[in-house]
Amino acid sequence: MNKLDEHKGKKESLTRILRQESASGFDDSTVIGGIEAFVESNKQWFRKGTLDPIKKYSTLNTKERTLAVSKVMNSITPALKVKSHKTIQKPIFLADSIASLKKSSRGWPVEKISEMLGLKTVKDLILYFPERHDDFSSVKEIANLSDGDSQSSILSVKSVEVKAIQNRKRVEVLFSDSTGLIKVIFFGQPWVATDLKVGDKVILSGRVAYEKGKPVYKSPIYEHIVDGVTRLHTGRLVPVYALSQGINIKPLRRQIYGALRASVDQLTEYMPQSILQRTGLYSLKKAVSRYHFPRDIQDLSRARRRIAFDELFFIQLLMRKKKLDWKNKIAGIALERNQVLLEEIFGALPFKLTSAQTRCVNEISEDMSSSIPMRRVLQGDVGSGKTLVALAGMIQASSKGYQSALMVPTEVLSEQHFMTLQNFFSSSPPKPLIEGLSNVVETDISGTDYKLTIALLNGSLRKREKAMTQELIRSGQADIIVGTQALIQDSVDIPNLAFLVVDEQHRFGVNQKSVFDRLEPRPHLLLMSATPIPRSLYFTMIGDLDLSVIDQMPVGRKPVQTHVYDKSKRDEVYRFIRKEILDGRQAFVVCPLIEESESLQSKAAIEEYESLSKDVFPEMKVGLLHGRMKLSEKEAVMDLFRSGYIHILVATAVIEVGIDVPNASIMLIDGAERFGLSQLHQFRGRVGRGEHQSYCILMSDNPSEDSKERMDILHRVNDGFRLADEDLRMRGAGELVGIKQSGTQLFQVADPSDADLVSLAGIEADKVLNSDKELSLIEHKGLKTRLEQLLTDFSVV
Repeated sequence: MNKLDEHKGKKESLTRILRQESASGFDDSTVIGGIEAFVESNKQWFRKGTLDPIKKYSTLNTKERTLAVSKVMNSITPALKVKSHKTIQKPIFLADSIASLKKSSRGWPVEKISEMLGLKTVKDLILYFPERHDDFSSVKEIANLSDGDSQSSILSVKSVEVKAIQNRKRVEVLFSDSTGLIKVIFFGQPWVATDLKVGDKVILSGRVAYEKGKPVYKSPIYEHIVDGVTRLHTGRLVPVYALSQGINIKPLRRQIYGALRASVDQLTEYMPQSILQRTGLYSLKKAVSRYHFPRDIQDLSRARRRIAFDELFFIQLLMRKKKLDWKNKIAGIALERNQVLLEEIFGALPFKLTSAQTRCVNEISEDMSSSIPMRRVLQGDVGSGKTLVALAGMIQASSKGYQSALMVPTEVLSEQHFMTLQNFFSSSPPKPLIEGLSNVVETDISGTDYKLTIALLNGSLRKREKAMTQELIRSGQADIIVGTQALIQDSVDIPNLAFLVVDEQHRFGVNQKSVFDRLEPRPHLLLMSATPIPRSLYFTMIGDLDLSVIDQMPVGRKPVQTHVYDKSKRDEVYRFIRKEILDGRQAFVVCPLIEESESLQSKAAIEEYESLSKDVFPEMKVGLLHGRMKLSEKEAVMDLFRSGYIHILVATAVIEVGIDVPNASIMLIDGAERFGLSQLHQFRGRVGRGEHQSYCILMSDNPSEDSKERMDILHRVNDGFRLADEDLRMRGAGELVGIKQSGTQLFQVADPSDADLVSLAGIEADKVLNSDKELSLIEHKGLKTRLEQLLTDFSVV
């Protein structure tokens, strides 16, 4: 190449660089080392003074950079001839399919990316944020490489050899710089031999280890050094994305970069300028670009802060607006507290309420006495007595002639609650309200003349039973209705509904809970979560709800001792169970979880029952409880277990909640590795309810590392609130409180335990709603649109 051609090439390179710099918002990220590095190494190719405007580019602000780039472009572009045959690139829009992106390389399987990663449009692609960044920004010469760190080197190729060892080919490349030589071996990458030529300049990135006193790059990646081309995979903070099989990281990274350059300016800023100015947050366009491809750690931190703020801000804005709408738009029913009746009922119990239960009863009762509809969450550890507190509210409604509903996510739970409620206050068996209709019963309340009619309504009822139950509910004869999502079907009419309790609220689907928003007058709402909600999540996820906490266990209970055993210890565990039973105790045995079907789950329980009753404990009474049994059969088995006739109860997950047998002292969970932390804690809560020391035994078979961690946590921690923090760490916020819905991840970037950012987002959400609760001001138009988009993805009680 003669000097004239090389001079022209340098001008073209600089033109490409400055155009890219303009597209990236003048952020000095286009070339390694910045614009000043290019100026210093190439100034000899330009007329004196041509590059002066950008000589101190890093010290300029955005406005000054814009002017400087413009001056240089005007100076050098007249000398460049535009090729007349050059095609004009078709513009890319956010709503375009990812298939419309330029396929500059192989490895862009559009259908697989759409299906496996859920990325269908260009907008989806640029909002698919990295899981982490590999820091390859430390560029060092060979002689200065440090042991154990990730770093990069700018090198020249000295030699390339392909070697075969035991029928396995590898490519050995010798690189050099001014300080020495370094050999890199590429296994399983035969294409490297044709891609690298002697004399090529590359940048190599990876982790360095010293072997025999010499530095070695471990599994490095490299890129060719080409003037004017931004390197995406080496020598910088490199984004790393979640992948699926058949999707390669480099093509994905290139396409995201290309999509950002082509379309990020089309993103509409929805955050009011007043918030951005108060908080010092990046603009949306800048944050999205820089979170993928940051200039440095500080840049990455600021980009992450803006995106995380948005996630925390909108969930809190949504929650606070929900609370305002619930309490202000439609009136509730004022239910005066019947103090005399409640004192008679609680006085007849064989135990006293804890002070925490009494406090929560009073908080709920006070809310229900107002015409402003209650919106409260009740939380407490397993066995703390949440159901009894909720029942006090139901009695308050019933005593004034109104109905209550208890909605749970599964039929199993609805049946458990139905059995629990009818046995709470009555020493005598409940009676069917109508002969032959066992799912609607009338129960006496000991110590009073008061009666309660409790109805069960779920999908497993026969057509005639369901029709009769619905008619009894419609006529107002049912005081308390327990059910699943069947309660919110159009055919169900609860005319005097004044109190709604949603149990296990995090396990409901997307639209089920919002149906009650349409009721008028609006019922008082109480949410119960079997898993305590970490305090760090309360303000973020349910800050719109008033909070009642049962932070005290009944007097005299001993902490359950939890032990973990593998299957080789099974005989030892059975001997321990036998000893406990001979001492007068009883035991639960939970069968391994089979997620495929309820019938397989029940079959496994039957097989376990047969084995234990015939082969292991033939001298003892073994009972069986599974989901496919009729309600009357389940009730009969539980009555026998409570009475002490059954020594060992083999069960599926039907015993997760609502069973209180003080004499049961052993909970054996077989296949414990298949259950989640919260569910294991629920099982454990079935024992330890009496005066005797109780034990939870976790029996596992080939557990994964995650399973081992869950069981170890359960072994160490008894307190449900601490377990909730661990569950948050392991599962994430959305799954823990049920806002991860419809395949949409609530928090991609934010950490809800980041108290400072949570607080800042909450303060700004309050400021917006205090000034404009309907989001009707022009400056809040973007917020309103964004909020409506979120509401299509998430449903929050």
